[in-house]
Amino acid sequence: MASNKSKVGISGCLLGEKVRYDGTAKYQPLIVEILAARFELIPLCPEVGIGLSTPRPPIQCVMVDGHQRLLRVDDPSFDLTERMQQFARQSVEEISTFSGFIFKTRSPSCGLTGVKLFSENGHFLAYGEGAFARVVHKQLPKLPLVEESDLTNRQQIKAFAERVESYRGDSTAG
Repeated sequence: MASNKSKVGISGCLLGEKVRYDGTAKYQPLIVEILAARFELIPLCPEVGIGLSTPRPPIQCVMVDGHQRLLRVDDPSFDLTERMQQFARQSVEEISTFSGFIFKTRSPSCGLTGVKLFSENGHFLAYGEGAFARVVHKQLPKLPLVEESDLTNRQQIKAFAERVESYRGDSTAG
């Protein structure tokens, strides 16, 4: 039976799926408890979505020739940038039917602001967006987006839920 609840995308690890690079989850019980009562939570892990195994070698964002790339830490010749961008562009169609999305903080694919960007020689350069989140944010700029680190108490979660509800009711939001 189809749900009449608005859909909210969420990084799969935050729902308890063991999809992180180290084979673990980062389950967020308070977020899930509050939001699952109001919305249909749709898990998504872009790294698994592009075919990476769990567990897997970690990846990071690296500035190469003026462009942000998504590279394996242990083998920088293993470049996942195009695969991730293609997956993100394909996912935008489904995500455009959502009323919000909750991303995993600091993830090189899902982080919104606190993702470390490195130089080719491994030096920290700046903080930025993860590869998947950047495409979603650019393609759906009005969609309510948040990282789980911004949903640490009931008041913050309620404020996000109100943004989601407001977005759902705005026919010009997409």
